[in-house]
Amino acid sequence: MSRFQTLFTEHPQKVGETYFQHLGVAGSFGLLFLKLAGMSFVHALFPWCYERAASDRIELLHDELCIKRARTIE
Repeated sequence: MSRFQTLFTEHPQKVGETYFQHLGVAGSFGLLFLKLAGMSFVHALFPWCYERAASDRIELLHDELCIKRARTIE
C-alpha cells in the first residue's frame, strides 16, 4: 500500500472503520457540531433558548465515544 493510501486508511482502521464508514461518522459529528454551534449562538443572544441543549448533547456524545473507544481497544 502506498503512503498516500495509508494516509486515508490508517486512522479509520485504528478505530475499526473503513474509510467510508469513518467519513460518514466523522461527517455526521461535524454536522452535529455545526448545529450545536448554531444553538449556542442563539443561546448567547437569547439566554432562555437552548439553556442546556448543546452541553447535554456534548456530554452524551462524549459518553458514546468513550464506549466506542473501549470496544475498539478490546
